[in-house]
Amino acid sequence: MKRLIRVLGVVMVLLIALGVAMVAEFSRTDRIIAATEVDPSGIASILADLPDGRYEGGFNPGKFVGAKVAVQVEGHQITGIEIVDHNYGQGKPAEKITESVIASQGLAVDSISGATVSSKVILVAIENALRRR
Repeated sequence: MKRLIRVLGVVMVLLIALGVAMVAEFSRTDRIIAATEVDPSGIASILADLPDGRYEGGFNPGKFVGAKVAVQVEGHQITGIEIVDHNYGQGKPAEKITESVIASQGLAVDSISGATVSSKVILVAIENALRRR
């Protein structure tokens, strides 16, 4: 009986430590995302100078959220965006934001309701792809 109580005590301590570590990671990730701005103003000029091709970029602010995208550019226009990888928790609906980016040919689009964090992560990944050559 004493051994069972000790084992349960150790399990409880481990669970508490895991919970504290997860809260710390989410907090760190939230700070990084909040401090990261999407700069929609420069995309038109970047597209004007960008040769046709496929451009990959990503944004991974934490262990539980991140995205990698491939942006197809033809004739100085965004013609397609592929979500290569997306760690999203409950933010899968944010993947539809790519449709708005293609339609507007820019990053000044509304976030997907209920998936604001993942929307921002995808937008930053798209921006990173276009800014890297």
